[in-house]
Amino acid sequence: MLSDDMSTLSFAIAQCELATKEFTSSEQIDMNVAFDALFLMSEFKKRLGVIESLVNEAMVHHMTINGERSHDFGTHVAERKISSRRKNWEHKTLIEAVINTSLADENGEVVNPSTGEVIDIITIAKPLIDNVIRNLTATAAIRDWRVTALRNIVPGMNPDDFCEVEKSEKVSILRK
Repeated sequence: MLSDDMSTLSFAIAQCELATKEFTSSEQIDMNVAFDALFLMSEFKKRLGVIESLVNEAMVHHMTINGERSHDFGTHVAERKISSRRKNWEHKTLIEAVINTSLADENGEVVNPSTGEVIDIITIAKPLIDNVIRNLTATAAIRDWRVTALRNIVPGMNPDDFCEVEKSEKVSILRK
């Protein structure tokens, strides 16, 4: 039964914690033992991650078919949360949109003092701005964008149209 297995695992982890405190309090440690311990812990974390995902998926499924967004467990609450993972952004397009929207908010007209002619500085600066965008996208390692900020800066923009989106749902455990 899963709950019995979790109790056994919890006890084993407590034993490891005690052994680790004893091991690390020593002035001299056996590097081979330390390496083996780190290697095993790394493997355990991977396997526990897989197990956690399976149990989480089962809880999401159960809560979904029962129409629950949250479930009370006394001192804790399990909540279903939907998240989006975004990747492969169209960085050049987004940079252009942010810059062009920012420039559109400004009055780019200046008066040429020698002729009195009104000049739109933004039109004149456009090749320079395009060069900056080109250089930024070629050299910057932009990985993510703040979607709420993008929506606020560029009205009507849906950032999901400029990247690949993977939706996922999982249960988060929260203390009350």
